[in-house]
Amino acid sequence: MSITVPIASPDKPQMAEEVLERVNTLVPVLHSRAATTEKLRRIHPDNLRDLTEAGVFRLAMPANVGGYQADEDTIAEVLAQIARGCPSSSWICTIMIAVSVIPALLVDEAAEEIYAKPDLRMTAAYAPTGQAMPVRGGYRVTGRWLWNTGGIHGQWFMPACMTPTDTGEQTLMAALPAAALAYQDNWRAAGMSGTATNTVTATDVFVPAPPNYFPQRPC
Repeated sequence: MSITVPIASPDKPQMAEEVLERVNTLVPVLHSRAATTEKLRRIHPDNLRDLTEAGVFRLAMPANVGGYQADEDTIAEVLAQIARGCPSSSWICTIMIAVSVIPALLVDEAAEEIYAKPDLRMTAAYAPTGQAMPVRGGYRVTGRWLWNTGGIHGQWFMPACMTPTDTGEQTLMAALPAAALAYQDNWRAAGMSGTATNTVTATDVFVPAPPNYFPQRPC
């Protein structure tokens, strides 16, 4: 994979352990915004800014694209400390950190486009409630996916879709830019309401598909 790594800002942590140190200092601030986050039904914009500046969204990204490639224990501790301040913010971060490793499974050209965002915010939905119809050069994706935690804060969305094959159907994951999506403001939970776990839809979105562009698995 040949990707131009963004030059690290001198204000950015240089190691995953520094991310944890910064998050520890943020706990009281996150706590002070937790109630507002629940009322907003999305992550507080100042939380999103502070957690981005702390390097949280780079934690699991590969080192060769500017990430920290942190170990599981460090990531778990970072998320636990965020949760001490604001559980909803932590759950959004959990989803985005977990999904940020998926582009590394794609071909280089796809990974390069997605990892061009130095602090990647990407979400996913693994229930295959979309359709990916083969067309020349790729697929046309249409679907509706429930419970897309934090999706309104994402730059990319990777949903599961069903696609026809010569022998029936199989599932695949498609990488869709956030600008191609529509969100329903329908997450109104009694708890963790700040996770913005809304429904997301896509209508006839073209996704290019060179060989092995998507991670695929049989039904």
